[in-house]
Amino acid sequence: MKKIKCVYIIVILIFIIIISRYKFRNIEGEEIGQTAKKENDSALQNFEVGLNAMPISEMEKEEHEEVNKLTGQLETFFKTSLQPNETPICFYEGMNKFVVYKKTLEKDIIFVDVVFVEKETNRIFTWNEDEMIPIGSLEDGKVNFPEMQDFSNKSYIPLKKITGDELLVNVMSKLEQNGLNHLNLIYDGTIKFLNRNYYRVSSFESFEDHIIRNQRYYIDSTNGDIYCVAENADSLRTELYYIDNLYLEKLPDFS
Repeated sequence: MKKIKCVYIIVILIFIIIISRYKFRNIEGEEIGQTAKKENDSALQNFEVGLNAMPISEMEKEEHEEVNKLTGQLETFFKTSLQPNETPICFYEGMNKFVVYKKTLEKDIIFVDVVFVEKETNRIFTWNEDEMIPIGSLEDGKVNFPEMQDFSNKSYIPLKKITGDELLVNVMSKLEQNGLNHLNLIYDGTIKFLNRNYYRVSSFESFEDHIIRNQRYYIDSTNGDIYCVAENADSLRTELYYIDNLYLEKLPDFS
């Protein structure tokens, strides 16, 4: 009987020892995991602080100022070749290449050309049938930037904060006022085009297991202009055709 009791006690002791070791390992593992998490969070925070504190180099500042100057000079250059009520919009795409658009009296944004600027000579070239064709040179002197301020290279603050659902309701109302009825619309986020921020909305057809997007619409987040998105047949560049303004109410027709 005593032997059985001794064996029983030994088994209990062994069981207690096993459980104690298991709990100790779990506690140790949790402490290691928490320590690692704190170290990772601290490293990430230090990395983000380092990025935020990283100064812009003088070279980057000079390049940015030079691009702004060239953009303004190109807009002045193309202003003479457009209609009086048309406004040139130039945007730098890198490697001395600028894309040129124009904003018409009807507020359409239409592709004009892609040009290259030779910095050493200030000559402007366009690409035509596998060769560079000179079309002029930049004029020296002060550029009237205030005249082009609507399209200068800057970040814009949205005129009015709006949710995706509110945007869809308002855009749908405006499209219906312009004869575009019975559309299903979906919100596709935001996009930057010619250095301006736009909300994206698409009409779509719904099927059992998928949808097909059809017409795209851009809404200028600064002034609320609504555009139909199209593609230039020759250049395959995006073009915007004005439909209405999100925030303007139409006057009643008394005719």
